[in-house]
Amino acid sequence: MEDQTMKGAEGVPILAPLNYLVTPSRGIATRLRQPSPQEIRDTRLRLGLSPDEAGRLITNRPKPGQIWLRYEPGRHPRAMPLASWELFLLVTGQHPTHQMSLRSRFESANAWDFVDLGLDEILADF
Repeated sequence: MEDQTMKGAEGVPILAPLNYLVTPSRGIATRLRQPSPQEIRDTRLRLGLSPDEAGRLITNRPKPGQIWLRYEPGRHPRAMPLASWELFLLVTGQHPTHQMSLRSRFESANAWDFVDLGLDEILADF
């Protein structure tokens, strides 16, 4: 598989092959195609992650390395859920079309968080 490097967030090269993309859906996001077990392994190795480290990025269940290895080549590899694959690509900065970013405290807060704040403090973040 031929890699075509794109620049992601802050100029960091995206290592994932661009042929992960499928035709755009009618939704807000471009759909990714199902990666093969070999593509999953190759992407993890290019990032220098162990199965345990990669597994911790997509699950909080016990034995994340064993969960990750289910999706790599082996006796009976399972198809990785696309949501898990997309999360892995986002967290590692490898997603071909999207990137993660932090919200300001006002974007992630609800109205009650501002009750004790003065107007000057609220406007200081804008």
